[in-house]
Order: sequence, then structure tokens, then C-alpha cells
Amino acid sequence: MSLDYHVGDDTCQPLPANTPDLKKYLMLVRCGTYSYEDKLRNLVAKGALYVMFYNDESGRGTVIPDDPIVINAIVINAIGMLSPEIGAD
Repeated sequence: MSLDYHVGDDTCQPLPANTPDLKKYLMLVRCGTYSYEDKLRNLVAKGALYVMFYNDESGRGTVIPDDPIVINAIVINAIGMLSPEIGAD
């Protein structure tokens, strides 16, 4: 994972072994080009309970908590989405 909002493939692959337990963090993740399901599975594998996606393109689809992709991926405590402008800040 990086702190660079230009990186579109953050959390698309399993996170490194030295990733800390993420359960006490709100994870802000760029939508990028990979599926929400892949990103959620990789985050949850490291303990994430709270995820906020941000669109990297205006007009792109949104993720909603009762979306079958989210439900099939895992159960998390909270999920949300931000606009590209807010996410980049």
C-alpha cells in the first residue's frame, strides 16, 4: 500500500507479510482498475474492518454496502465512497 493517490493498483494483490493489523484503521483506497472484491479480500486478510473507496474518475460507478460483490467478498463493519476531488486531497 502507498500514500500516493496516483497508484491505481493499491490493494489489488495480497498485502505484504509485514503489513500491520489494519482493524484500527479506516482504509482509504483508490478504485483504480481492479475489482472492489479483490481489494476488499486483500484488506480483510490483514484485518481491515473499515474501508472508504474514492473514485479516480468522475462518473464511475459506486460501491454500496449491499452490493453482491461486497457481500460475497467479506463482511466488514463499514464501507463508503468519496468523489475524486475529495479522495485526492
